Amino acid sequence: MQKRGVILSKYLKLGILLITSFLASLSWSQATASSNGTFTWDIDGDNTIVPSNDGLLVLRYLFGFRGESLINGATNVAGTRTTAILIEAYLSEHLIQFDIDHDGHVKPLTDGLLLMRYQLGKRDQALLNGVVSATGTRKDAIAIGGYIDTHYPAPPPVIALQTTVSLVDYEYFSAQSLTLSVNDEAATIYYRFGDEAFKPYAAPLPLASGKEYHLEYYAVGEDERTEEKQNKAYRIWSVVDKNGQGDYLSLYDAVNAAAKPQRIWIKDGTYAVSKTIDIRYSDVVIKGESQANTILQKTTPHSLLLVIDTDHVLVENMTLDANTHDNKDETDAEKQIWEAFGVFDSDYVTLKNTKILGSYHMFAIYFAGPTKTSTGEKLLEGQPVLDAFEADNLDVFNVVDGNTIIASSDQLDVLSFSLQKNGKVINNHQTGGLISFYMNNGSICNDNVVVDSDSVGIYLSIPAHNNEVDGNTIRNSNNAGIKVERQSDHRANDGTILTPTTYRGKANKITNNTIIDARFSGIEVVQLEGGIVSGNRIETPDYNGIHITFSDNTDIFNNTIIDGGQAKNRTPFHSFPPATGGVFLDQYAIGTTIHDNTMTNTANGRFDHAVHITDWPTISGNSIITNRFEGSYGSGVISTGINTDPANVHSNTSVPLEGE
Repeated sequence: MQKRGVILSKYLKLGILLITSFLASLSWSQATASSNGTFTWDIDGDNTIVPSNDGLLVLRYLFGFRGESLINGATNVAGTRTTAILIEAYLSEHLIQFDIDHDGHVKPLTDGLLLMRYQLGKRDQALLNGVVSATGTRKDAIAIGGYIDTHYPAPPPVIALQTTVSLVDYEYFSAQSLTLSVNDEAATIYYRFGDEAFKPYAAPLPLASGKEYHLEYYAVGEDERTEEKQNKAYRIWSVVDKNGQGDYLSLYDAVNAAAKPQRIWIKDGTYAVSKTIDIRYSDVVIKGESQANTILQKTTPHSLLLVIDTDHVLVENMTLDANTHDNKDETDAEKQIWEAFGVFDSDYVTLKNTKILGSYHMFAIYFAGPTKTSTGEKLLEGQPVLDAFEADNLDVFNVVDGNTIIASSDQLDVLSFSLQKNGKVINNHQTGGLISFYMNNGSICNDNVVVDSDSVGIYLSIPAHNNEVDGNTIRNSNNAGIKVERQSDHRANDGTILTPTTYRGKANKITNNTIIDARFSGIEVVQLEGGIVSGNRIETPDYNGIHITFSDNTDIFNNTIIDGGQAKNRTPFHSFPPATGGVFLDQYAIGTTIHDNTMTNTANGRFDHAVHITDWPTISGNSIITNRFEGSYGSGVISTGINTDPANVHSNTSVPLEGE
């Protein structure tokens, strides 16, 4: 790898300037007045106490700065004390309060630094190191912290590490050495890594690939002026470069190396992947130089491209291609390419900002969940999987975020997120195929775009509890836009689905989604209890806007449903009973509340009813209240069926559209 230096010459915001001519201490007798009234460390009077303003003003004052040099860049314009005259008067009046260690003197390198460190969040020995007077009566961190707290507005604030001199976000680069420089070429630079002692800087600092460094440095010029201290954090990438200018020629080589690199940077290029890249050690970040031009391309069949089988892995900013070398017409499974990205038995895995080109025969992305029981045995299909869900034996905190997914597969599940807890599928754009939220608990599927699915847009399979499907946009799905239904893969030996129709998924929410041109119903809900369907906008479905069956106590409100029944206007993909509704309640729909929705049937609309409740005797306890129905409906606005109490249908408004 070619060595490169990194020039660092930024000024620290704190600007602690040491003037040796003013190192003599100020004593109490030098204070122009004793402390009067309520005093706080809010020097500029802006109702906040921050080290980059208030702490800096104190230090400058104790070092002898006055006038413009005292306040420059260190006051909040919203404060009540923003001029040098006001701030000098305040500090002079309360100077006695700045004797933090209570030794009878106020010194910048003891009292001033104690106050600054405390405001920066330093506690315990990190607060005290080298700055406490031997003659003071407050010598331990508890006494000093307790005193400082007395002059904070109650309660004392918790100072976050993200202030001023804290470590900045990690900077990633691949240099083998680090060069330090400051504006004054004659200055002496002092540096340290981590908690080691400061030492003079003489030559570029060697850095090792794959390591992490916390650097702190400052400079002292010939005039004893101390330049701003810098705090930096670096993670040094191990570099993959197919042209031989890095540490490894391929990602496969990197993850199988004895060194087990933790931070891997893949340079732009197309990398042929003949063997599955299987990551089995934890705490790994793999990042491509660019999504468009860092391409990992599977070239051999009967295996996945990239597999994660460990915890704490981030993969981002590249293209994973399982499509280019796959044969669409291949019927021999031994000759088919599998998933582009697979995750098994893993927690805290994130796939982010990556383009996925799926194969013709498998999922593009597959988060499989656990493959073993809680006792370590192989998790078999059927009842053991259902038992694992009920026992909360799920993978946790996995994330699919901001990816572009292009499906080529005849497999309907393109992104399969299975047996997950507290997981996230967010901000993805998927073309073709569905997002399968398969037996999840406490997970979210939010803000995704799904277009041209060959089936459902988003599928939430039961068993499932406490999940949220929110803010998604689904267009042109060949079935329902969003469907909730029991998982049918797990069956008894006689073929019976193991999850009974009496099972109910609990506390799931379907909210704020936009569904356009679904070729069945907009939203179809089967086997939920206490489900919420709210804030959705559904336009031009083939049949119903919202279809509820085998569900208890569903709350349907604030939805906008427009011009359904489009199967009468175009060739349908599926059959359905003749009557349709903006909301359609089918068998075993019990305790449903339909309220504050707007259903609209324009001249293009073909809804038979705004709300249609079928005549199944298993339907009961439903209500229709305070809805707005716009336009005309071919078979009447509301069809209540045989079991709806008329007292539960009231306060609805029917409004004709212009021209009717």
